[in-house]
Amino acid sequence: MAGQRRTLVAAAGQDSRRPAAKLPCGSGPCHWVGGWAVPAVIRIEWSGPSSTGTATTGTGEVRCLLPFTFTRLAIPAVVLVEALAFGDTRGYFTETYKRSEFVANGITEAFVQDNASRSTRGVLRGLHYQKDPAAQGKLVGVIRGRIFDVAVDLRHGAETFGRWVGEELSSDNHRLLYVPPGFAHGFCVLGDEADVVYKVTAEYSPAHDRGIRWDDPAVGVAWPVAAPVVSAKDAALPLLAEADNTFSV
Repeated sequence: MAGQRRTLVAAAGQDSRRPAAKLPCGSGPCHWVGGWAVPAVIRIEWSGPSSTGTATTGTGEVRCLLPFTFTRLAIPAVVLVEALAFGDTRGYFTETYKRSEFVANGITEAFVQDNASRSTRGVLRGLHYQKDPAAQGKLVGVIRGRIFDVAVDLRHGAETFGRWVGEELSSDNHRLLYVPPGFAHGFCVLGDEADVVYKVTAEYSPAHDRGIRWDDPAVGVAWPVAAPVVSAKDAALPLLAEADNTFSV
């Protein structure tokens, strides 16, 4: 069901993104995953064509552990991934990546390096990319705090060249953003502090490290911070029109 909005509801009809402290395992069988009781059957409501093309709207039940929702954004190459989180008084459990589900939903690249950063209030990082042949796709998430995460299309010849999309990612909403190769990426912190983790499809290569200005007026990202804290390196990045960028479609 790639590209569809789906509402995933735990077995008793509760909001599965913010479940009650005690899961209703009495209403049906549960899997035990890492010490967490996860309903074996989750009710799903969908709209739009199904993966088999046999339905456009409806409800049903699916047997799965922790399903992901994949939504293609206004720039379809950028994908918002939403994971279910199940919790109790101890905290929560969620899956952040499962290769089989990502491949089935069109994200086929292999991730070869994991990175983490901590940023304080008002910090803005970006907009970064690596040029070919070391171009990186990124899968970005937040394990503490909130960020506004942005991808800018650098692909010459694309209808969306120079356009951007952005989503709020947080440790509460369990969202991830997939930013494919050919895009610049950046984020700003929305709270006191944020811990960001991301997987990349190519290892870091200083020789291919590039970027564009976070405030390029031709791109016009609507950053939700008034006076961001930007590094000297990021402040000196070129505008998109002057960037070392050979991406194309």
